Amino acid sequence: ARGTFSVDPAVIGTSTSSGAIDFGYQHKELCFASSRYWLFYYDGTNYGFRSSLDGITWSSETTLTTAGVVFTEMASFACSGTTIYYAIPASNNADSRTVYYRYGTLNSDGTIAWSIPESSINLAYNAYYGSSVTIDSEGDLWLAASSCSPSGTPSCAAGLIFYLEVWECTTPSNCSWSSVGWPMPSDVAGGFWPDIVSIGNGQVAV
Repeated sequence: ARGTFSVDPAVIGTSTSSGAIDFGYQHKELCFASSRYWLFYYDGTNYGFRSSLDGITWSSETTLTTAGVVFTEMASFACSGTTIYYAIPASNNADSRTVYYRYGTLNSDGTIAWSIPESSINLAYNAYYGSSVTIDSEGDLWLAASSCSPSGTPSCAAGLIFYLEVWECTTPSNCSWSSVGWPMPSDVAGGFWPDIVSIGNGQVAV
């Protein structure tokens, strides 16, 4: 005989944007650390996070302060153990090469103890759309980003050359970023959103 079950969803928070947790490659989703569930999202005005011990009762929103652009598809978050990492481009108008990043510890009381001040990396070309960040099995920090030819500034029109850039930081506490054989030209008109994930043995896939 078939059993029955009921679904009683809990409201975590609200957003004025339909893209609050859009773009799954950016990991604006749930993670579990320090005996808590954590959700990082875009509330329509700011990036923020909430946490919960049981998945039913959630904390009030804590706003993330960043020099990066605040827009639905721009921020990327990655959880690894009790550490949260993020990367946010400086602009969504393709007029800057800068991407900001930071990491810290997810505490059992629902707070984040940031390990470094918000820092930045300059891409080879102008950042276009969002970025994606991950940690590999050896603790290296990786960033994938789409960028566009500087000839397209202040805005990158469809049909210009777009690039995939991949960067690695072997010491997240004091990053000296290296470009890993990139940027690579893409034939994707209008730009794209890259996704980078750890696949074990110190390797990542894009």
